[in-house]
Amino acid sequence: MSRRERGRLLSGKKKSDPGSESRACPKCGSSSLADEKKGFNVRRSLMGAVRFGAPGMLAGLLGRNDTIKKCLSCGHHWQDMK
Repeated sequence: MSRRERGRLLSGKKKSDPGSESRACPKCGSSSLADEKKGFNVRRSLMGAVRFGAPGMLAGLLGRNDTIKKCLSCGHHWQDMK
């Protein structure tokens, strides 16, 4: 048994779900959340074009399928780290 597990047993805390932290807004604590895709990043595309020419515009496509959580109560946005 590791030191961390012993400490958890002594404190009475159970091991939490891996996704339990992402089920509430970190700012207001609301549970009404929505998932959105990042999409095309125009700023990254323009910076890629300045540095590398026309092929650099493809840099705007990096991360387009990543999801962002949005709180429907307060409007706070954050990226859920996995």
